[in-house]
Amino acid sequence: MVFLNTIVFRNCWKVDTWKNDIKGYLKIRRDFMLTDIVWILCGTLIGFFIAWTIYIVHELGHALAGWIVRAKIRAVAAIPFLYKDNKLSIVNIKPFKKTLLGNLGLMGWVDLRFPIPDNDNKKEIFLAKLKIIFIIICGPLFQIIYSLIIVKLCLGYFVQDGMYTGSEKVILIILIMVIGENILIFIANGYIELFLAPFMFLKEKRHDIIIKAMEQIFSRLEKYTNVAISKHRK
Repeated sequence: MVFLNTIVFRNCWKVDTWKNDIKGYLKIRRDFMLTDIVWILCGTLIGFFIAWTIYIVHELGHALAGWIVRAKIRAVAAIPFLYKDNKLSIVNIKPFKKTLLGNLGLMGWVDLRFPIPDNDNKKEIFLAKLKIIFIIICGPLFQIIYSLIIVKLCLGYFVQDGMYTGSEKVILIILIMVIGENILIFIANGYIELFLAPFMFLKEKRHDIIIKAMEQIFSRLEKYTNVAISKHRK
């Protein structure tokens, strides 16, 4: 009888211990899940901010190139902000909603202009071609350099121990967002700025077409600026 009672007691103790272990595991797992969610949210918020700074650097690359070739910088926009006439204002987002959803590349622009040469001035047209190509490619080049710096800093933060700390999870999310955004920008219009547009300008020999293309570029940039500040004129 004593032997049977001892067996029953041991089995009950094992069951209670097992239940306690399960409850403890679930509690620890729940705590880990809540902590992971907090880290993921932090990483996402920081990642969105860094992603926005990538657009700023991209547009500053265009602006700096324009300044180097002595173009007149009328405005620099990185949605939702626009800098014009030494004033920072909020962009009128409403006219750009469809464009923003349809073209991820249009998150900013630089409204600039330089004198367009006459049709019969070969030397000046060639220099104008070099200027516009330089301005076009500097945006994505600055963006790529800036993104590589971020990626390098992120990769240098990880410790090779097989475990991710909370801060490393944040860095991982930032890394994924930076790489993903660069891919999206390249698909949207990065390939145009880096390869297609420079190639087309270099290949084109007809001066009238080159002049018309420059006029269209300047006109479109000016239109973006006018639409962006339209609500401030009312």
